[in-house]
Amino acid sequence: MMWLCAAVMFVMVGIAVVTDVRGGKIYNSVTLPGAITGLVLNATAGGLSASSA
Repeated sequence: MMWLCAAVMFVMVGIAVVTDVRGGKIYNSVTLPGAITGLVLNATAGGLSASSA
Protein backbone atom coordinates (compact mmCIF):
# COMPACT_ATOMS: atom_id res chain seq x y z
CA MET A 1 0.00 0.00 0.00
CA MET A 2 2.91 2.36 0.63
CA TRP A 3 3.94 2.13 -3.04
CA LEU A 4 0.49 3.43 -3.98
CA CYS A 5 0.86 6.38 -1.62
CA ALA A 6 4.29 7.16 -3.05
CA ALA A 7 3.08 6.83 -6.65
CA VAL A 8 0.13 9.17 -6.06
CA MET A 9 2.41 11.65 -4.31
CA PHE A 10 4.88 11.68 -7.20
CA VAL A 11 2.08 12.17 -9.74
CA MET A 12 0.56 15.06 -7.79
CA VAL A 13 3.95 16.72 -7.26
CA GLY A 14 4.74 16.24 -10.94
CA ILE A 15 1.50 17.95 -11.96
CA ALA A 16 2.19 20.79 -9.52
CA VAL A 17 5.73 21.25 -10.86
CA VAL A 18 4.54 21.35 -14.47
CA THR A 19 1.81 23.90 -13.76
CA ASP A 20 4.21 25.99 -11.67
CA VAL A 21 6.94 26.03 -14.32
CA ARG A 22 4.53 26.73 -17.18
CA GLY A 23 2.21 29.25 -15.55
CA GLY A 24 3.97 30.42 -12.42
CA LYS A 25 1.26 29.13 -10.09
CA ILE A 26 -0.07 25.93 -8.60
CA TYR A 27 -3.83 25.81 -9.01
CA ASN A 28 -6.30 24.87 -6.30
CA SER A 29 -7.67 22.25 -8.68
CA VAL A 30 -4.35 20.43 -8.17
CA THR A 31 -3.79 21.23 -4.49
CA LEU A 32 -7.16 20.32 -2.97
CA PRO A 33 -7.57 16.88 -4.61
CA GLY A 34 -3.96 16.12 -3.73
CA ALA A 35 -4.50 16.97 -0.08
CA ILE A 36 -7.74 14.99 0.13
CA THR A 37 -6.21 12.00 -1.66
CA GLY A 38 -3.21 12.10 0.67
CA LEU A 39 -5.42 12.11 3.76
CA VAL A 40 -7.59 9.26 2.47
CA LEU A 41 -4.62 7.10 1.43
CA ASN A 42 -2.86 7.72 4.73
CA ALA A 43 -5.99 6.78 6.68
CA THR A 44 -6.49 3.58 4.69
CA ALA A 45 -2.79 2.66 4.93
CA GLY A 46 -2.89 2.68 8.71
CA GLY A 47 -2.84 6.37 9.49
CA LEU A 48 -1.20 7.74 12.59
CA SER A 49 -0.91 5.25 15.41
CA ALA A 50 -2.29 6.31 18.77
CA SER A 51 0.25 4.30 20.73
CA SER A 52 3.05 6.14 22.46
CA ALA A 53 6.58 4.80 22.62
